[in-house]
Amino acid sequence: MNLFKKEEKKVEYLELIYDLIFVYMVGRNNALIHNIQNGFVEPKFFIGYVLCTLAIIQIWNFSTLYINMFGRNSIRDHVFLFINMYLLYFVGQSTGSDWQAFQTQYYIAWGLILLNIGIQFLIELRNHRMTEWNKKFIKRMSTVLFVEAGLVFIAAFLSPIPGAWVTAAAILSGILLTTVFSKQKFIGGWIDFAHLTERAMLYVVLTLLVPALSFGPIQCRFSEALVLLCFWRPDITIGLTIGCLISNGIGAALGVNFAIDMVFGTLATLLSCLLISFFSKRLFIAWIWPVLFNAVIVGTELYLLGVMGDLTLWQNILYVGIGETIAMAAGYALWVILAHMKFFNTVFHPTRHREVKW
Repeated sequence: MNLFKKEEKKVEYLELIYDLIFVYMVGRNNALIHNIQNGFVEPKFFIGYVLCTLAIIQIWNFSTLYINMFGRNSIRDHVFLFINMYLLYFVGQSTGSDWQAFQTQYYIAWGLILLNIGIQFLIELRNHRMTEWNKKFIKRMSTVLFVEAGLVFIAAFLSPIPGAWVTAAAILSGILLTTVFSKQKFIGGWIDFAHLTERAMLYVVLTLLVPALSFGPIQCRFSEALVLLCFWRPDITIGLTIGCLISNGIGAALGVNFAIDMVFGTLATLLSCLLISFFSKRLFIAWIWPVLFNAVIVGTELYLLGVMGDLTLWQNILYVGIGETIAMAAGYALWVILAHMKFFNTVFHPTRHREVKW
């Protein structure tokens, strides 16, 4: 199989249905932040929300990576995809204010999903016996998935607090191991970007179809992670600023945010892009700017508009900052991985920080 000369891969309808399940999953996660006490989301529910959201993002990333690189629209791939859909249903049904009663069910379904994707990678290994760098990548991705799945299964049989710690360790292990393995020089340019771009439209769906997550005191717009691209390409600032303006305009038209957000929300994005472009020597510094500007500007805006009447100014700033931190942390992990791949310079043509990878 020649991964460099294959035909452009089209997104199948089954993949789109799979993506819509993730939209449903994010919506289910929102139930965890509806338990407010004295103006704040209860800590245990907020921690659960963060962990569940990161778990869902990670599952989508792993499955999309496999489909993008090795998926063949075969019966075998469809069977594995349907199994994941079935398991995701159990994950979704276990997510809510009474999540502790379904903790074991949630963890087992999550672990089986990771195990399922890992098995797909191992099965694919037989098709790449003659390509050494492909073999190494497949083996290492399988290792990442099996290690994380093992930790998740352990968490299934622990009480809630220890289980939460093991869950955090599982998610972190997936991020760190993937990052370490992505630094290896055997990774080539096999990513199908036309296909990946279509699948990445899920983030637009997340922003527009799940308004409770994207507009309000906790603004967790994963599409905002794109601003980090300005670290390498300052000219992207114009497109991202216009895109933010349009997104906020659509939000205002749908009645899920205020028209004034087109001004202040867009201003926060513009300032973030400018400081990322010209005042950040490292990527881990660059992601701080969107968190800071969105927390202060958008948080103050929400307070003045009285969107959440019971929340103080600092509570609004805190909630917006937390949501933005989640989005930017996920984006930072993604860009660190991409920046270490050989195709990065060829595809993105960076004009700054060509040698900076973190």
